[in-house]
Amino acid sequence: MKALSFFKRRAGMPVEEFQAYWRTRHPDVVTKVPGVRRYVQSHTRPAAYRSGEPVYDGIAEVWFDDSAAPRAATTTPEWDRAQADDGNFIAPGPVAFIVTTEHVIVA
Repeated sequence: MKALSFFKRRAGMPVEEFQAYWRTRHPDVVTKVPGVRRYVQSHTRPAAYRSGEPVYDGIAEVWFDDSAAPRAATTTPEWDRAQADDGNFIAPGPVAFIVTTEHVIVA
């Protein structure tokens, strides 16, 4: 099962700084959350900023074995640390979030 989060960078944070922090620092806490099987970051391409501010600066994919795993993960100190780290680079407020079932059309 996969959870997708869509988010904006913290106000005033340059795109390059946001992407560098997310790519190099945040994985240290996310990969320690129990039950995380795969973690994928999709960064908005720099060229997208030339025509204005995109709706989102990135999408995170977090994969778990089943639907019970993320519920169990949210009760751990590792989850709390990952959530606390979000404030270092993600804008405060609600994050768009969906849990998905993939349907592969072209492999």
